[in-house]
Amino acid sequence: MRRLILVRHGESEANVIGSLHCQVPGPPLTDRGHEQAEALVAALASEDVRAVYASTMTRASQTAGPLAAALGLDLRIRDGLREADLGELHDRHDTEAHALFDDVFAGWALDADLTLRCAGGESAEEIVDRVAKVLAEAAGSLPEDGGTAVVVGHGAAFRLVLLALCGVDPAFALRHHLPNTGLAVLDVVPDGYACRSWGGLAPEFPVTHSGE
Repeated sequence: MRRLILVRHGESEANVIGSLHCQVPGPPLTDRGHEQAEALVAALASEDVRAVYASTMTRASQTAGPLAAALGLDLRIRDGLREADLGELHDRHDTEAHALFDDVFAGWALDADLTLRCAGGESAEEIVDRVAKVLAEAAGSLPEDGGTAVVVGHGAAFRLVLLALCGVDPAFALRHHLPNTGLAVLDVVPDGYACRSWGGLAPEFPVTHSGE
């Protein structure tokens, strides 16, 4: 089985103050974030990791670096994995900014309106398109007989892409943020991806009730 493991970056300086920082290269990891990155090596020791990818943002590459080094693999940096561009909300950390972003994300998830965007930012369509291209590259880099690619990126972008590509229940996606160095495990299946684990939880999928 070919597998993708999506990893949210470790704790960054922006996380500490609740900043919606979304521009490259962005702030680095905190000391705790570096510890989380080192712990990731042991956490993934049982996986047959063949490739390690990270976004162009400092916090992602610093998280992925120890794993790639421990495995003797080149770190594959891809701009398509960067965080969702929130436009005018960039680097804000006030309550109003978070509320505005939450409203947009709810529109993406609950209303399935992928054309929505924060003022001056990307639409969900644009975010999903660029991240999905890197995931396809990562899946294609694996041999047909199996292996794992680890992809280190960002919370908002990953939640959106998992929702769009794996059919996870929107309410579940809204309730469960990936924590720093939280994992989402995807099996590569003939028609795309099947999400097996989300932050250590089994994801929920919508239930369709047939009428009598």
